[in-house]
Amino acid sequence: TVPEPEVAEPDSEGKSDSDSEPELEDDDELELEYATEPTEVETGETSATPVTPSSVDVFGLDSELFLAEQQEVTWIRALVALLRDGAIPLDPFLRRRIAQMAPKHCVVNGLLMRTVHLPANVGPARTVIVPVVPLPFVNTVLHFCHRDLLSSHLGLTKMLEKVRRHAYWPGWRKDVAEYLRDCMKCGGGKGPRPWTSGRMQ
Repeated sequence: TVPEPEVAEPDSEGKSDSDSEPELEDDDELELEYATEPTEVETGETSATPVTPSSVDVFGLDSELFLAEQQEVTWIRALVALLRDGAIPLDPFLRRRIAQMAPKHCVVNGLLMRTVHLPANVGPARTVIVPVVPLPFVNTVLHFCHRDLLSSHLGLTKMLEKVRRHAYWPGWRKDVAEYLRDCMKCGGGKGPRPWTSGRMQ
C-alpha cells in the first residue's frame, strides 16, 4: 500500500552551503527538453482526477535502496533540497538547471517525483506523478515495462507509453529505443549497445 504522499513545495527564502561540483552530463538533452515545445505527452487538458503517485514497488524495487541511490546523484539531491527546504546550490550551472526542472518535480515521502501529463489517447487525459529513476535502476524499469508487453512485442510506441506512465529519467526515450533494438523480436537482435543516456550523475 502506497503511503499518503507528503508533497513538499519550494521555499524561495532557503539557502544552501553546499559547494559540491555539479556532475551533470546531459546538458544538451536538458536544453532540448526544457527549451522546446511540449511533447505530445505534455499536451492536452488534464482531468479533475486527483494526482496519484506511482510507487517504486510496482517495479519490485527496494524503496530504501531506491531512495539511497537517488541521493547519490548530485542534481537529484540538489533538486530535493530546493523543493523540500528551499536550499539553493551555490554553483551557478547547477542552480540554473534545477530552477528549470523544479516546476515539473515534487518530493513524495522523500523521493523525487516528476509530474507527467498524459494525453487522452486511451481514456481521459490525466496527470500522474512518477519516480525519477537513478541510473542503476534504469535497466530494471525497462525490463519490467517490456516484460509486461512481451507476449506481443508491440514495439516502440507502446513501450514509450508504458514507461511514461510509470517512471522518468533524463534520456529515457533514447534508452527505450536502445533497449528494444536489443530485443531479438523487437529490434532484430542487433547486439548489445552501451547506455548513452540518463547519465546526469
